[in-house]
Amino acid sequence: MLRRALFLFVVGMSVSTPSTAQDSAPTFGVIDWFPFGWVQDGENRGIIVEIVAAIEDTLGVKMDVVVNKIPRVQRDMENGGYDFTISYRDPQLLSKIINLTDIACLQTGIASLKRNPVRSINDLNGMRVAYPGGGYFSRSILPTIEVTGVQVAQTHIMYNMALRDRLDAFIINDAIWGAFKAGLFPNQEVSEKDQDQFAEPFYIEQLPIAISMSASSKHGKIGEQLKTITKNQAFAKRLRSIMQKYNISEALDCINLPAN
Repeated sequence: MLRRALFLFVVGMSVSTPSTAQDSAPTFGVIDWFPFGWVQDGENRGIIVEIVAAIEDTLGVKMDVVVNKIPRVQRDMENGGYDFTISYRDPQLLSKIINLTDIACLQTGIASLKRNPVRSINDLNGMRVAYPGGGYFSRSILPTIEVTGVQVAQTHIMYNMALRDRLDAFIINDAIWGAFKAGLFPNQEVSEKDQDQFAEPFYIEQLPIAISMSASSKHGKIGEQLKTITKNQAFAKRLRSIMQKYNISEALDCINLPAN
């Protein structure tokens, strides 16, 4: 929750002094997309939520973590509603968002059923394809192909629609696929029988994931600390543990972490 009005009460004085933006806790926008972030039983969960907790412990700061829809996180990063986020590097947003440091690399891919596997972008032509709104696929690839596009709100919707023959393919990345295979999806069992119906995903491109700061954020000092956080041995250990939990240890192969 954004803290819009914090007041510093000075003992023995009758006048309160409003705090500056630098004094308030920075806000960290987290995309509401499994396995990066979601709310379950009133608690924020997911890869990014756990990385933010590691950042807090490493830097000794407290963040206001807000889980929100992908387009909303992007929009609020651009207009300064959030101070920080973790997302794909996006060259289109560099004037409004400052990439501080790469935190991992993920492969964007296409999941399809074994009976009609996708092995190229052109294979998607004529198919019914589901994807998240505002993401890499919808901006960079969707305009180049002829498909029946289905924009969905959550990963499991795409997965279940494919199993029910309502989709030919859907857009995922290796974090989503790894977390499904690890059985981490909340309130849904992902059986081996269901998994066996899918071909191995066709991966389009590997893209870096970065900790980013809004260009209008007042928390530049924290931003400077975040630029080198992956060099911190304690943080690196936590990051490896998080990625291992979500079955994507290879996502760290593209960055240089200190040895255990």
